[in-house]
Amino acid sequence: MVCRLTDVASSVCDFRRPRRNSAGFIGSNSLSTHRIAAELPLSIVDIHPSERHQIFDGSIGSDTMLVVSQTDFPIDALCRDNTAMAMIVGTEGPSYRSPGATMAVVETGERIGSLSSGCIERDVGIHSREALQTGRVRQLRYGRGSPWTDIELPCGGGLDILILPRPDRSVLNWAAKELLARSSVMLAIDAINGVLKRHADPGDLALTILPELRFVVFGKGLEGRTFAETANLIGYRVEFFSPDQEALRAGQLANRYMSAPRWPTDLPIDGRTAITLFFHDQSRN
Repeated sequence: MVCRLTDVASSVCDFRRPRRNSAGFIGSNSLSTHRIAAELPLSIVDIHPSERHQIFDGSIGSDTMLVVSQTDFPIDALCRDNTAMAMIVGTEGPSYRSPGATMAVVETGERIGSLSSGCIERDVGIHSREALQTGRVRQLRYGRGSPWTDIELPCGGGLDILILPRPDRSVLNWAAKELLARSSVMLAIDAINGVLKRHADPGDLALTILPELRFVVFGKGLEGRTFAETANLIGYRVEFFSPDQEALRAGQLANRYMSAPRWPTDLPIDGRTAITLFFHDQSRN
């Protein structure tokens, strides 16, 4: 379904902003708000990057910083040519995905990533392809408070989506390189024209992307191999180290042979890495 602006009347809508929990992550049931200025008679707004249209109205700070895992930010797909970035920038009530979760939409219609449990992805894909054609930033509202009654969110909440057509690839390529090196990155969306950039100014929407969770598994025999394969199937990045050649031959894991019971000198560890041991041997553990 595609709705177009007609007889635009200026208004302001409140986007529910999530509140950081004790672990530093974002929850979706906060009552705090971050105001987003919009002309919203039909819950859809197109903004050309050259226009001075206030998208975000507020000062950037710890309460307006979104935090998302690389798993919910398909950086490799976003670095491709002719791709739109569709991001959840606000929620109201329960939400399947937290603010900051992003979907990439290629000009051909291919979608990578998700914003819900399948409720809005196809429609967001349609709007994203239109944004690629027009070159205009687009804002959308789904669920609670949206006039699109044919697209319902089973959770009963509301989602605010921001679509950036062809975001700056130099910024995304830099972010991809940092994440590959297991470093967190911060990006920002300009409060005036929706341009993606590396540094946030007052009022911009800032997004911190954490490296994907990683399991480093050491062990031998069936248990270590089964754990590594299961974590890999779920979608986690897994590196499996074993002195057991039979265990290393199974599956499509990133396997490495352990020739001696010592820590690999070329294996750096960070705060997003979990280490598991399956030797059942106190001297090796």
